[in-house]
Amino acid sequence: MSASLRSAPAMRRQVQRTVRPDVSRRPSVRAAPIAAPIVDPQTLTTFVPGAILHAAELNASFADVVSTGSNASNLTTGTLPAARLPTTAVAPGSYTLASLTVDATGRLTAASNGTAGGVGTVTSVATSGTGITGGPITSSGTLAVAWNAGTVNSVGSGLSLLAGTLTASGSPTGAAGGDLGGTYPNPTALKTNGVAFAASATTDTTNASNISSGTVAAARLPALSTMSGAVTYSQLPSEVQSVPITFAFAGKPATGALVNAPMPMALTVPASLAGSVVYDTTKATSSAVFTVNRISSGTTTALGTVTITSTSNTSCTLAGAGGSLAIGDVLQVVAPTQDATLADVGISILCSRV
Repeated sequence: MSASLRSAPAMRRQVQRTVRPDVSRRPSVRAAPIAAPIVDPQTLTTFVPGAILHAAELNASFADVVSTGSNASNLTTGTLPAARLPTTAVAPGSYTLASLTVDATGRLTAASNGTAGGVGTVTSVATSGTGITGGPITSSGTLAVAWNAGTVNSVGSGLSLLAGTLTASGSPTGAAGGDLGGTYPNPTALKTNGVAFAASATTDTTNASNISSGTVAAARLPALSTMSGAVTYSQLPSEVQSVPITFAFAGKPATGALVNAPMPMALTVPASLAGSVVYDTTKATSSAVFTVNRISSGTTTALGTVTITSTSNTSCTLAGAGGSLAIGDVLQVVAPTQDATLADVGISILCSRV
């Protein structure tokens, strides 16, 4: 059936439903089940998920829940967690000599590291006070301070005051002390910082007569071609001073056999005949003692002995005081009682030039 063919009562009911809402069909006070816990701020009642909320259960505080939940102006108690605070452009961290900007509500809106203050420059030095002159100084200058303590009548011994200048005059007198000895004005230095000088420190080691020990290196000796005046053999190396004199006995030396060596130069035979050597082709059966003599102006003097032993072909024992030989003197070696086997003997006496 079309709308135009509807009955009058039916049309009236349609109009009534459209024009006059039926108050009996207002929305129900029962709402849909809640999905999350809700706390009534008035009664602190907690509504768990799935509960059905009614106006009576809200105790007419639904408006409070709506207004309080989203507007910060409605907060009157409690403390907001840090996560709810608004952020600023300030990076978290520590700042050195910080430069800070604070807004009207006390928030830091800017922060940065600062720098130390600069060093100032003195541009002028003024002067004040009695007797101080020379200022102000702006670039360079000299301050003068006058003596303001009254007249100086005496400045003590050895001092003088002339035109405001205190000057030491004369020389000190009396006994010296500390590292010095003797008396002023000519004391003697005895120590340095309390330590006495070594003996060598006060000796002129450039003077050869002050050298009492050791050996001068060959490099320190002058060349013979540069020497002037008399040069003694004692100033020369031992190799140049030494003069060996050899006495030879062919075959078996007979008892009392002797060999004489006249001296064309002055020589010295060292004590204990030091440096002398022997050699025999056939070793001795027992020790054979050869005597070394000096014959001077017909007088014979024993200088020492050379005892050839049977240990080896070169073994011997040397003894004696030694002595000096003048030009023309004779150095003599005398054989002992003939040994049973000793033969072909050579004895070299090491002398030195003087």
